[in-house]
Amino acid sequence: MRQHVPNLDTNLTNNDFLDLIVSCFHSAIFGTVDQNGEPHTNIVDIDFNEDGRLIFATTNQKNFYRNIKGNNRVCLTALRGRETLSSVGFTLKGYVDEISPSYIDKILEIKPEMHRIYANKTKDINTLCPFALTPVLGSVYDLREGRAFQKQFDFMNEKEPVCSDPRNSDMNLEGFTMSKLTKKDKIHIFEEWTLENKRGTYLSKKYGIRREKVNYLINLIKIHGLSVLDKSYTHYSKEYKEHAIKRVLLGNESINAVALDLGLPGNGMLSNWIRSYKENGYNVVIKKKGRRIHERERVKRIRTAQARKRQVASPEFKAYCRKRIYKKIGCLGSKKKEPTKTEIAQAVTELRHELGLAVKKIIEIINANEDLPHISRSNYYDVYTREDKDQVHHSDVMMRIREIYDEIKNRYVAPGYRRITHILHREGYQINRKTVNRLMRKMDLYGYVMKRRHPYSSYQGDIKGRIKPDLIKRKFFALRPNMKWYTDITEFNLRGKKLYLSPIIDGCGRDIVAYNISRHPNLKQVMSMLDDAFKTNQALNGLIFHTDRGWQYQHKAYQHELAIRGIEQSMSRKGCSPDDGLMEGFFGILKREMFYGQEKKYASLDELEQAIRKYIDYYNTERTKDKLKELTPIEYRNKSLVA
Repeated sequence: MRQHVPNLDTNLTNNDFLDLIVSCFHSAIFGTVDQNGEPHTNIVDIDFNEDGRLIFATTNQKNFYRNIKGNNRVCLTALRGRETLSSVGFTLKGYVDEISPSYIDKILEIKPEMHRIYANKTKDINTLCPFALTPVLGSVYDLREGRAFQKQFDFMNEKEPVCSDPRNSDMNLEGFTMSKLTKKDKIHIFEEWTLENKRGTYLSKKYGIRREKVNYLINLIKIHGLSVLDKSYTHYSKEYKEHAIKRVLLGNESINAVALDLGLPGNGMLSNWIRSYKENGYNVVIKKKGRRIHERERVKRIRTAQARKRQVASPEFKAYCRKRIYKKIGCLGSKKKEPTKTEIAQAVTELRHELGLAVKKIIEIINANEDLPHISRSNYYDVYTREDKDQVHHSDVMMRIREIYDEIKNRYVAPGYRRITHILHREGYQINRKTVNRLMRKMDLYGYVMKRRHPYSSYQGDIKGRIKPDLIKRKFFALRPNMKWYTDITEFNLRGKKLYLSPIIDGCGRDIVAYNISRHPNLKQVMSMLDDAFKTNQALNGLIFHTDRGWQYQHKAYQHELAIRGIEQSMSRKGCSPDDGLMEGFFGILKREMFYGQEKKYASLDELEQAIRKYIDYYNTERTKDKLKELTPIEYRNKSLVA
């Protein structure tokens, strides 16, 4: 519901004027001009004001799109009142650009009634496109109650000018960069581009900057608005710079596109970051900022440098350096294999930083010893400046590896290289698992390693006549489904409260046939699990069902259910968990990936139970294995049934 228009006065600011349009005017008329100079109008509803830009959405109207693409300058007007002589209205001139589709969600959040409007028109809501109107000039008038108020607004010149036009200046414009332009100069450039239709060649000569700098400035203001010119000095953190650099080197994005997206003052800043990143051995180095050092600090630094020179010249330091170089270079390679030039160059770089010696001096010491592998300065600098082959040949794979790693790690725990290799193969990548392992180590991505825990045991002694022989003999694999089943009970201890899981795993595809989750490890849990398994698997005659010697599996009721279906019961030896290794392995995978170290994620046993159910479904239908030919358990089971 639009608000009542208040009485207007001269204190109305530019931002108040834009807020007035959003809150008080129901709709506005857009005036555009097509390629032939013919006028066209469109009625739209302004949704909100963001940093001096008016945001609105409209359906995909072909004429509107065509006009905006050809000439994005528009005139916006609206009025409220039954008669013109007793109304209040405004006029606003500016330019319109299409913005990110994510603004649609923000508009729907601000105006939930749009959900109801488009409830039965999904096609219409899918054609909604967001736009931003950047104002240039505007005016508002108020003729109500005999008043005659009017005020003009100039959005391009909010502040007084602080410098003159560079065309009338006597300064030398050679090497004049965009950072030396004042805010007023930048606004003038943008105004001449949008309103006077001046282009890059004319503006670059007029203001003494390169043409690509003009284009970058125009695109920067179109994306982020004029508020981007008000930014003061910004300190960019190491993580921020590294993220931007990796978008270019690993994400194959252009420097210009990344700089515009981040709102950097110039694309040369990102180029400098990348150059420094490569020069410092692919590390981001943050230089110390601040004023020049005072005289006392300068004297201290001179004394430190002189002491360093005396230390380097001392026989003791020379002997230490020689010994350190001999030891480090002598440890490279092995008895059967000589170290590569790359390994030697890497060691020289490390010694250079450690000892503070020049590369020439270190190489001279190495080559003077006949027992050490030699390297020339040209070889060293060839290796040092050589482009990383992995970045050239595997940049897309490295980016995908990190995406898969982060996705699985955020869901459960960090995956190993085998899991990631399986996913890459399923997506069509032709890559060896050893290459994946090397790339992951290079990016410092490692799988989760579980600490040893004390398992739950249901053994309470042997009952005479109830112990069955071990028919499996640790040969867990089965050629077909429903030939060998395994079961056991495991405990989840969540801050003193306990939950018990009893699953059945098939020896063919390692899939979970049935399971039951309970607060108590009683006979009812095991019998409910059997009922679920028998409902979906009817013909089980000749099946071998293997367990440990838990009291539940020695019970008459349990053994009777197996006997009437022709199922042979098998038991592990006393205290020998490897005899039930397939089941124990599943418990280890389950707890390592969704429980150990993540107990804080679960507020109650109910949440933990839901997480276990989701993981079992993920294990059966999504998690691949080497032993299953990189298939999921259900895929392997279905394939075995067909074969």
